[in-house]
Amino acid sequence: MNPGDFAEIWTSCPNCNQSYENDLGLATSAGFMNYIEEKDDVSPDLQMKGMKAWLRVESNMTFLTGLRNACHLDESYIEEGRQISNKILKRLLPKIQKSTLPPQQRKLELEADLHGNDLAFFAEKNGDYEAALAAGKRARELFEILASGAIPLIYEQDYEAKIAFVQDDNDRMKEEMGANKEKGEEEEEEELQKVKLAKSRRLYELAMRDSGEFSATAFFKGVNYAELLYKSSVVKSVRLATKLFEDSKRIFGTDHWVTYRAEGVYDMTTRCCVSVRHPDRGVVEFDVVGWDKDEDCYALIPPESADDEEHPSHDLYKELTGKAVYTPRRHCILTQVVPVIVFGLPPGPLYHYNNKIGETKTFRMSEDSTESNFISCYMIQFEDEDLEDCEVPPGCVLVLPKLPPEMPDTKGDSVDKAPASS
Repeated sequence: MNPGDFAEIWTSCPNCNQSYENDLGLATSAGFMNYIEEKDDVSPDLQMKGMKAWLRVESNMTFLTGLRNACHLDESYIEEGRQISNKILKRLLPKIQKSTLPPQQRKLELEADLHGNDLAFFAEKNGDYEAALAAGKRARELFEILASGAIPLIYEQDYEAKIAFVQDDNDRMKEEMGANKEKGEEEEEEELQKVKLAKSRRLYELAMRDSGEFSATAFFKGVNYAELLYKSSVVKSVRLATKLFEDSKRIFGTDHWVTYRAEGVYDMTTRCCVSVRHPDRGVVEFDVVGWDKDEDCYALIPPESADDEEHPSHDLYKELTGKAVYTPRRHCILTQVVPVIVFGLPPGPLYHYNNKIGETKTFRMSEDSTESNFISCYMIQFEDEDLEDCEVPPGCVLVLPKLPPEMPDTKGDSVDKAPASS
């Protein structure tokens, strides 16, 4: 009897011919493997030809199938599967390579299946996509040898289909590796930013301690810290940059290099950019410099990039030089991170977010085509670290081109009303 057929006695129902699944499949495949490992009554002739070694490979491969099908039940099966796979590859397969059994076709099949089905599977489950892809490539190489006719085939098998299946897994693995690489790079960049930020803050604290809070060294370190802080908290960065700029003008004067440096970071952090849909030019960026409460309009001016003659909206900006354009707030899209205040939320689970200052992080597009700016909500990160990030409708989000000196008092009935115009 072919060992492969022998395995079916252990792993398939004799009545319906369906394979046993989950714990039952794992138990029967383990029983088959243990039976072969403990059995010694194989005839000397077959022992010499390699039947016992062949049976050991087949039984271990069968057990791997049981582990694959049941690994969703217990994560420990993943590590056990990796160990069994390596045992077959390094110890069991070499013992059948020079024996007369099994035939060369089956030997290559076993090795290809081990790489494509088992080594790749368990490596992927363990998060090692490079090892999974390497195993998949080796499986394809072996199946291509079988499909090429380089060795005599004793039985028919659709190796072209097997190649296609393996290649499909390989392509998927490449996509996973690319996605994970991008994710890993983003996470690495975030961790690097945290380290830089902590170091910059420490240097600022040390400069204030050793040289004095209002020394040129402390201002210089503080401005550097405010600039780095902008990437993680715009509101905190604006507050610090504003304080340092105002203090540097008062202490050093407007012509001092410390003031110049502070002014540059102040201008960078306090810029509030919004996008407006233009009938002919698509989305056009403007800077917010104020808000008319009565008309609920932002006062917009062209950004600094308006001076660039290569800018696609340069001629439009040129026409608006020195002018402020008043645009309804509902027509403006907050595509960049800007300081905002939340207001107008009705009584309910989000009511306590009224009058809270924060910054926009992301936005969600609306499926309602009648929405004037196609935005359904903004994700707001709040200055008060005790508040969780929250999705807020665009009508309840107001850009703050100038931050109040402190967080507004939220007590009283005024929290659901719009702030004073600026």
